Amino acid sequence: MKKVVIFGGGSGLSRLLKGIRELDIDLTVVVTIADDGGSTGILRDLYDMPAPGDLRRVVLALSERDSLEELMNYRFDDNLQEHTVGNIILAALTQIKGSMSKAVEEYCDLLDVKQAVLPISNESLKLVAQMKSGKIVYGESRIAKHEEQISEVGYFGKNNVNRKVIDKINECDAVIFSCGSLYTSILANLSFPEVSQALSNSEIKKIYVSNIMTQKGETENYNLTNHINAINKHLNGSSVDVAIANDNYDIPKEILVNYANESSGLVEIGKDSPCDIYAADFVEYNESHNIRHNVKRVAEAIVDILGEI
Repeated sequence: MKKVVIFGGGSGLSRLLKGIRELDIDLTVVVTIADDGGSTGILRDLYDMPAPGDLRRVVLALSERDSLEELMNYRFDDNLQEHTVGNIILAALTQIKGSMSKAVEEYCDLLDVKQAVLPISNESLKLVAQMKSGKIVYGESRIAKHEEQISEVGYFGKNNVNRKVIDKINECDAVIFSCGSLYTSILANLSFPEVSQALSNSEIKKIYVSNIMTQKGETENYNLTNHINAINKHLNGSSVDVAIANDNYDIPKEILVNYANESSGLVEIGKDSPCDIYAADFVEYNESHNIRHNVKRVAEAIVDILGEI
């Protein structure tokens, strides 16, 4: 059985996991914990703990107890500052168990999750971005709202990586960089020197699941090569081996116009890719006609790639 580590955060990772959770692989999910907005940000500041929101989403995406998803995502009214039940439980477990890693392990047991889920750190981290203009912006929520394009991300001050993450990387056959916010979800995980050093092992197959659409403020006007180059910059001399990329550009005009109004467009493959490309039609639409990955097709692509190791 192949050992695979997947990195990410936000809705992109949790959606992808719904497609690959049944694969016959030994899966470890590494989750960014620097979110500082909403319920997550309030709990983080109150208890000096890692942000619980993305961890909650990931555990629910992997859970065998689908009936609990509505309960764990239930959000209280303003009197309880719109906290979700799941965030409160993770905050309580962190206090009881002494670390977010142990809290997530307990939460996984509660929700019948078979895979390992690890926060990238057990500390409360402040994400920092340097914009292409040279300006420095502190905090994930402020970075996401900033109009300038990001050059690179890191963390304020000295921060410690979760050592279990390094152990899992050292044992794995492949890593997957999830679709999602390139800088604030994926590269936020790779900004620890220990992580990039562990990933520099050339024996590890490195797979990137490319976004279908660009994101305002993070990847405006990026093609696939721009995405891959940004990841490679964080890999300590190593590089992505293969990218899973959408090649269906036949999107209804009215949908593309809606995205263009949000400064978003298709991520095109281009001609000069720095790695192998697994190209296929990965497009599907949700009820609001937003473009999403067909995660079953992505899972099939991952199986094909892992089968070559």
